[in-house]
Amino acid sequence: MSDISESNLSTHIPRDIQSSFELLTKEIHLISVGRQDPAIAAQNIRKEAAGGLRSLSHRYWKQAAETSLTDFAAVEKSTHLKKWAHYTHGELQSRFLAIALLLDQAHKARTEEALQKVIEVAQELLCQPIEPKTIHQQSLHEELDLRVELWNCLLPIGLVCEVHTDIPLPIVQTCGLAVEEAINNALKHGATSGIEISVRQLEDSSLEFVITNDGDHPVEPIRGMGSAIYDLATGGNWSLTTPAPHRTQLRLRVQTVLPS
Repeated sequence: MSDISESNLSTHIPRDIQSSFELLTKEIHLISVGRQDPAIAAQNIRKEAAGGLRSLSHRYWKQAAETSLTDFAAVEKSTHLKKWAHYTHGELQSRFLAIALLLDQAHKARTEEALQKVIEVAQELLCQPIEPKTIHQQSLHEELDLRVELWNCLLPIGLVCEVHTDIPLPIVQTCGLAVEEAINNALKHGATSGIEISVRQLEDSSLEFVITNDGDHPVEPIRGMGSAIYDLATGGNWSLTTPAPHRTQLRLRVQTVLPS
């Protein structure tokens, strides 16, 4: 496996991520010409997401943590590594898992129309840029719209944001990462067919996120990068429950005042 250098972080796609997309492109091509079973392709794509991309995100985090912040260049390198770690763990894994989910659905439907729809969606995703988003100053609502926009073409995501005050940009970005992680986990663990996200501001000015899907979460969730993202956003004030069969609910409580 190759390391991410300072140069290819900002201007090129890391070679290992290119390899993952080459696998995805090959699977979609084989399906389109009738030389691959959609169910087998879904297994291969899911394996690459859960194995290859997951290990890459952890490796990028490790490289960032091991970078000595001795000068501006080192700080910049560490920041780029963290961006690629978030991006690989969140959006890229979700792209692969969503395509695998749609392939499973097409296999069960056993219709040419369902399969063609998956191929079109996959090709659309393959045409999108492979790079972490550059985040500019924006409202919480704009940030959340940005995070869910990609996945609305794959599964329905309802978003209700009842926040009308300005939220500091670092908190806005952290909330965006947490929501993206929730979507990622719903696709990865719950095999969900839809997600509902509601956000409101409480009397103490904190934000309450309630993210619900119709899938199941693991009986004993394993703490990992996802839990770390939720902890970062909430200071540990979050919960994942199953209030009803085939209904999973994530609650996040986010403070809107930056620590002094």
